Amino acid sequence: MTPAFHPAYGDGLSHGVWSIPSAGGLIYSGVPAPAATSGPSAGLLIDPVTGQRLLSTREAAAALGMSHRTLEGLRRRGGGPIFKALGRNLVRYKLDDLMAWVESRSAPHTAKARALLDRPSL
Repeated sequence: MTPAFHPAYGDGLSHGVWSIPSAGGLIYSGVPAPAATSGPSAGLLIDPVTGQRLLSTREAAAALGMSHRTLEGLRRRGGGPIFKALGRNLVRYKLDDLMAWVESRSAPHTAKARALLDRPSL
């Protein structure tokens, strides 16, 4: 699952809207792309293996529809999506890891959903 950038809304680096396609259509749209501070790729980190853009905590939280504080808490306690610790105060997320975490939280009924919420995911 690869994020798509709507070219009609921007170039993916300075402004616009990101969306995440799925088999059933678009599952999320509306996360603003980060504003570049100087130059076309200022502040952007790219995974050297996949070439995928790495998201900040705030961007990842927005993509998941939660507050950045909630995502930080999940990171501290466990149970949240996989992240990359690139420095003492530099954490980034791959969109594929966020989507894998969302998929791992799928439940066919409420009892299963409660069980998922009571245990950390890997």
